[in-house]
Amino acid sequence: MSDPLEELKRIAEKEAAEARDKAESESRDKQREREKEAAAARAKVENARRAPGSFSSMRFLGVGFAGLMLLTIIGSIWLEDDFAATRWFWPAVPVWLLAMLVLIIDGLTWRARLPFKLIGYETIEGTDKTGSNHAPYIRFEVRITLQGHASHEAVAHTLEILGKRVNAMMFADKEADFGGAKVWRVSVRNSVGGQASRAIYTGRVIEKWLRKEVRLLHKAVPVSQVTVEATYSGDSYWVSSSD
Repeated sequence: MSDPLEELKRIAEKEAAEARDKAESESRDKQREREKEAAAARAKVENARRAPGSFSSMRFLGVGFAGLMLLTIIGSIWLEDDFAATRWFWPAVPVWLLAMLVLIIDGLTWRARLPFKLIGYETIEGTDKTGSNHAPYIRFEVRITLQGHASHEAVAHTLEILGKRVNAMMFADKEADFGGAKVWRVSVRNSVGGQASRAIYTGRVIEKWLRKEVRLLHKAVPVSQVTVEATYSGDSYWVSSSD
């Protein structure tokens, strides 16, 4: 017959060991969760520092959505065993694929094809501290430098074009509460700036301006470089649907 005291001791040691194992397991789980949250926070910071590229533009997303709808229609007809009806849609598939290919190549190469240097366009400085239902405001300064650091009145006209387009886009956003110090203005040092949302990238406002108006300026007055300085301002505005 076993000793009751020894039996109690074994039970106590077993439960103590189980409690330690459980505590260690919970500690490891909490540590993994903290590491996961820290990694997610770092990823958010890094993603926020990268300005939305061409593949985030409304143009690219629109063409991509059109292709998805096309394939959905073909798939739906196919599932209904009406194979003959799909012949009206198949010719559009290679057209869509070609359009996507052109957009991908253009998105990867348009910066390199500019006849002047483009500096800072792909980076946003600072930290985006907004929540999921708020859009951050970004402070911009866009500066044109002519070759030989010359000056020309056409530079101010070119900068005014960009400022007016950004202002029109932001004023059209009824949720943005845009105005006052956020409005884009041309300064005396060949730059234009103000605040705007990420829509300036997804709407390709600066990109279109660089590819057309600044290119035209370069043909008349050689441009050395265009510098885009973007920094999270700390301001934001509520949006009805999160990004």
